[in-house]
Amino acid sequence: MIDKDRIKDRRDGAVFATLGIGTDDRIVAMISRRDGLYTVSLDKIIRVNLPNDIDPEMKHDDAPIAQTLVTTKGSRNPIVARTILQTEDFLQFIPGEERQRRVQDIAWEVMTSLLSVSSLVNGLRDAIDSKRDEILPDYSRYASGPSPPPTPIVENLELDFRSTILLANHTLNSISELFPAFFTQDFKRGSFDRIAKWASSTFGKADPLAQMLRADEVWINIWGEIRNAFEHPKDNYYMRVNNFRLLANREIQLPTWQLKNDKFDLFRPQALIDSLVILEQNILGLYENLLVSLTEKILVSSLAIGLIDKPEQDRDPDCPKRYELIPVPRPADA
Repeated sequence: MIDKDRIKDRRDGAVFATLGIGTDDRIVAMISRRDGLYTVSLDKIIRVNLPNDIDPEMKHDDAPIAQTLVTTKGSRNPIVARTILQTEDFLQFIPGEERQRRVQDIAWEVMTSLLSVSSLVNGLRDAIDSKRDEILPDYSRYASGPSPPPTPIVENLELDFRSTILLANHTLNSISELFPAFFTQDFKRGSFDRIAKWASSTFGKADPLAQMLRADEVWINIWGEIRNAFEHPKDNYYMRVNNFRLLANREIQLPTWQLKNDKFDLFRPQALIDSLVILEQNILGLYENLLVSLTEKILVSSLAIGLIDKPEQDRDPDCPKRYELIPVPRPADA
């Protein structure tokens, strides 16, 4: 017969666990979420579930403390530092537990999606560099003569590029959910055009948030059109992804993409890796800037945030967060 009272008493006491991190690693943050306690170290994220999580009915006297390695990216990774860890700094200024939970959930989704985007981009870059190194020593073979052989190509280039675009747009849609999390308006997911109009009408066209949204709306729309062109191509509206290819002037061109669309002049070949790197940086910057702007909008009247925007070279390499926050009491007559 299992003595549940004894099990409960023991579980309610202090617990000790040895986490699966190396001697050259250390814990930077511990973040409680609905599905467990997340430990963020320099090099990884581990979810910890206590015996009550995995054995709530107390059927096992020796239920362990379970550890799940979520990712081998930790606080040293800029995406981890500038999403979930930076967000934890902001939560203390965001009123309401439910709002805090929603913002935290968005931060984790943005982190997970951006890590996936980064992995795809790095994989594409490595594959392109490898094929370029294969082509260069034998360049003349692929570029001269009346009918040169086809150049080596990056396998799955278009599939990985398309996957990156879909993930990037998903990340942008997740970021758009910050607005209903902070305010009562129910915006359609991903509708930055409507959000920009709402910000202008609510805070004024000269408001920094409204101006930022109008500027960001341009590049957000471009990548939305690229996704749509993949999913709904037409004769005058489609995407073309070019692998390594020989041009008429006998130059071998690195992989590029082209968008056939009357709205944008983007049918000229665009550098594939360079544009994806900029996209990744833009998405991360958009999340950070919105977190700052929206938090400032709902601060209690007695507080302000002193914000230090650290240059990249001045950030802590063990946790390269962009912003340092300092609570500043407002003057009594403000």
